[in-house]
Amino acid sequence: MVPERLLTRLVPWVFVGAWIAYGAALQRSVRGNRPWVVLVLTLAAALLAGLVAANAAVRLRRIHVTAAVAGNLVAMLWV
Repeated sequence: MVPERLLTRLVPWVFVGAWIAYGAALQRSVRGNRPWVVLVLTLAAALLAGLVAANAAVRLRRIHVTAAVAGNLVAMLWV
């Protein structure tokens, strides 16, 4: 598993960067008719959201990491 220290320091910044990239790609794909770009970036952002949730799960020791990742994927794809 990924070390907790790495998750705590790196993942939030990567998560924010992924959302910025997602927003930029969303604007470009709407203009350029490339919906697959939005789909790929949505999945990437969902995985990063899952890592953030996994970090919380590691800290809380109550939530199973797989459930946290799967829950975030479903939430992101639902939106």
